[in-house]
Amino acid sequence: MEAYIETPRLILRAFRLQDAQSMFDSYCGDEEAARYMPWYAHESVQQTERDLRERLLPRQASDDWLPLAIAERQRPGHVIGSIGAFLNGDVAELGYVLGRAWWNKGYMSEALAAMVEHLFIHTPVQSIAAWYEWANPASGAVMKKCGFVYEKELMDKRKADSPPQDTVPCAYCRLWRGQWAARGGQAAHGREEE
Repeated sequence: MEAYIETPRLILRAFRLQDAQSMFDSYCGDEEAARYMPWYAHESVQQTERDLRERLLPRQASDDWLPLAIAERQRPGHVIGSIGAFLNGDVAELGYVLGRAWWNKGYMSEALAAMVEHLFIHTPVQSIAAWYEWANPASGAVMKKCGFVYEKELMDKRKADSPPQDTVPCAYCRLWRGQWAARGGQAAHGREEE
């Protein structure tokens, strides 16, 4: 599944193999940016290229995945983060990451609001779920700003290849289609005021 979404400052678009270098430079090669992700920071741009070829590009061709690169409008070829959704029946499960140089600028709230809007307008999902480690409250603030509501605590594996006992407490949040519509359909296009 592919999409092209523009916001006031960002473009959310399909990944391309030539994105590997900017992905590696912006976030894939950064241990701090990858800290709460299910993958480890990449050790080389070749690892990022491999991830694109083996994971992200094939998912774009499927009907139940929507992985999107995040770029600033003035530099559409330079990927600064990613946001993705897995459609599972009437629920979409979301995840996102942003390079450190773009933190605390409201970019992720802007990207998340745009993705939420796209999913509720262009897919049949009735709710969108996401979770964050309690140790990462900034991610929770992004979700809250976009209308997500805490539902429960869950234990999730620290990394995708972690043993089952290596789990961390996470906050599971959800946004229902009706809640989104009641908020006017859009939650956070534009810069956060801090």
